[in-house]
Amino acid sequence: MKISAILIVIIILFFGATSNAKSGDLLNINFGTNYSGRALYGNASDMWNNLGTSSLVGLTGSQKIAYELKDSEGNNYGKIIRWNSKGYTVISPENTDFTGTAMNHLMNTYIHAGSDKNRELKISGLNEGEYYLFIYSQGENNGERSELKINANGVSGKTTDSSGLYSTFQEGKNYIKMSINITPDGILSLTYGSQSSDAAINGIQLVNKSGWQDDDAPAAPNPESDTIIMFGIGGIFIAVYNRKKYNILTSL
Repeated sequence: MKISAILIVIIILFFGATSNAKSGDLLNINFGTNYSGRALYGNASDMWNNLGTSSLVGLTGSQKIAYELKDSEGNNYGKIIRWNSKGYTVISPENTDFTGTAMNHLMNTYIHAGSDKNRELKISGLNEGEYYLFIYSQGENNGERSELKINANGVSGKTTDSSGLYSTFQEGKNYIKMSINITPDGILSLTYGSQSSDAAINGIQLVNKSGWQDDDAPAAPNPESDTIIMFGIGGIFIAVYNRKKYNILTSL
């Protein structure tokens, strides 16, 4: 009976395990509306903070907006984002090659910085640790180049040749991937500007490394539930068989 009980406990532990990220491990920000699901990271059910409202239209460099954010599961952790920009733009459908794709509502709007000066974006209330930071950056496909340069907590990155003619994600062209550290103050401080005439930020993903694996080394999946059930049934059968055998031998 002891063996059976141990096997049952093991089965329960297997069923209780999950490969999903912990709450707060993934933060999605879209400077647009009506986007959900995954981008380069995440799942189809992930929530995004859609910050592209009508109140942002005409946003000037002297204005700053503050929002309380939720993680990808919709949990409120008091994270606050503040930023300023030169403006907020909604791209016409004919001027973005993402039109008709699943990523359209992520890539068809952006905040931007002109060539005149750098702008700022700050997120507070984050957990200390190592993170992957994804910055999505693509403007119109009408010949205006959007070449972004950023510095996030002391780490620099940039895009080149962001001509707006992509309908898929191309690293260094329309997105930047960076590895950054969040110190105990819980702040991500990002400055962004243009290498040419303009620089767009469509959205941001912040991924805590403690809860997510790099996309080149995905987390090993949990065993299939059918496999666990068969393992458990087989183990219990063996335990019962061994006990009956023991009883027969002791009765001789």
